[in-house]
Amino acid sequence: MSVTEATLGLMSTMSEEELLEMYHQARQIVDRRNSPFHPLSKRQVLADLTVSRQQIENGEVVDFDRAIDEIEAQHGL
Repeated sequence: MSVTEATLGLMSTMSEEELLEMYHQARQIVDRRNSPFHPLSKRQVLADLTVSRQQIENGEVVDFDRAIDEIEAQHGL
């Protein structure tokens, strides 16, 4: 018996409420897997801020309006 067959067999015994809960749990797993955004720890946020502050001090910045113009040009907006 395959995992799919076993899962479908198990699902046939579940109530609508249980199936809905199972759907939401599965949806969260898929959404997290496909998302480029992941929760960061406090340590990671602080490390990222340290890097960005150093970049600002080094002049490694782009004017906001110029950055937006470049993004719009790249994406034909």
